[in-house]
Amino acid sequence: MTKKKSLLVILCIFGLSALVFSQCLGTPGKGGQGETVGVQGAGVNPSGSDSKTGSQTVRASVSMDPKEFEIFSRMSKQYADQHEGIQIQVENIPAKDAYDKWKKAGQIGEAPDLMLLDNNWVQEFAALGFLQPVGDFFSSDQQNGRISTLMNQVKWNGYIWGVPKDVDPYIIVWNKKTAAQHKLEQAPRSPDELLLWSKSLLKPEEGKFGIYLDPLDPYGFIALTSALTGAWLDAEKLWKDPAAAEKKLSAFLAPQEESWAGKAYPKNFPAASSAWSPWEELAKGNIGAMVTTVSAFKQQSKDDLAIASIPAFNNNEHPVWLKGRSFTISSRTPHARLLMNWIKEMTVPETEIKSWNQTKILPAQIPSYNLAPLRGDEHINSYDWLIQQGKVFPPAAELPKNLNMLASELQKLWKGESSVKQLIENTDKGWVFPSKSK
Repeated sequence: MTKKKSLLVILCIFGLSALVFSQCLGTPGKGGQGETVGVQGAGVNPSGSDSKTGSQTVRASVSMDPKEFEIFSRMSKQYADQHEGIQIQVENIPAKDAYDKWKKAGQIGEAPDLMLLDNNWVQEFAALGFLQPVGDFFSSDQQNGRISTLMNQVKWNGYIWGVPKDVDPYIIVWNKKTAAQHKLEQAPRSPDELLLWSKSLLKPEEGKFGIYLDPLDPYGFIALTSALTGAWLDAEKLWKDPAAAEKKLSAFLAPQEESWAGKAYPKNFPAASSAWSPWEELAKGNIGAMVTTVSAFKQQSKDDLAIASIPAFNNNEHPVWLKGRSFTISSRTPHARLLMNWIKEMTVPETEIKSWNQTKILPAQIPSYNLAPLRGDEHINSYDWLIQQGKVFPPAAELPKNLNMLASELQKLWKGESSVKQLIENTDKGWVFPSKSK
């Protein structure tokens, strides 16, 4: 064989080897709206693998703001980089689309391997057969290390269906300077003081607002109305006194109107937009206070702003409404063990603290609160109290339907297509309690 032919043979062999090697490495997928991260070499059986071949691709779908999703993507890539043979595709779904998209995916058998669900959705997804229990991967110590209120949300029918990731209490954030100018020494402490703040500070024609509430947020609405009217606190009755609730709610949302006309409400509670930011207005003193969450406050914290709990409807009950999310695993995935190992790494206290530093969403694990910098946060005692007082809806498959119905009623109210009386009547009729379910 001539030298020229020998060289040609060597080059062919080298080219074929490179092609085979590239196929073993795998090609990143597009992942729909998300992105594929962390591609590693195949042929090595990773720890905790469900597959004998070792090469595994898992899909994770979440609904996060861009900053949090960037952190999640980076953590996903780090995990894949540290475990050979694992490819992770991450997808971020807009909050308004997440529930419908994930439910439809479950119905047609195409659910992602891992989903970060609102805790209020977990039982419905479990009851529909979309999830698989995670208790076998979850020791008693690991369960006890998480906030019990959140753990109770992911338990149903004797099984655990999710791993709580975080918690976000609803609070009042108030502008101390604005309050002092109106001779208000502290945040509202009773339903009557909520009405006083609204009536005294609300002058939308001058760009001044009382206690601001996102008019389309059902969770914020529940937090406010439970304090103002006692609604949502009874296990079998939505509104304690519908007539009294209508009067108080109308007086809070539109104190300028003697009877509800609906015209003042959207002016009193404008929706956030690129041209109008509630947080900027609150910092300037144009808004007196705001019903919001701890994470939102921490992201927007300013010198003149302070936090307080939302007032109690009566002295016997002081609920603090909590939002939370949990990692869940699809019932159809063959990678349950791999996913649980991944979830464990993403939810250890040290990792939760890294997430807290960036997102300011409080962690679900109790030991995380003993770690810096959360341990040294100026509001750490307040966080502890808020979580201890925490209230959530009892787990029920009907919850997503109830909350979607409330969101629809709030939108109609804000658009002037309904009244406070109609909202109370419609939610009272449409809200399904677990004891009433068939």
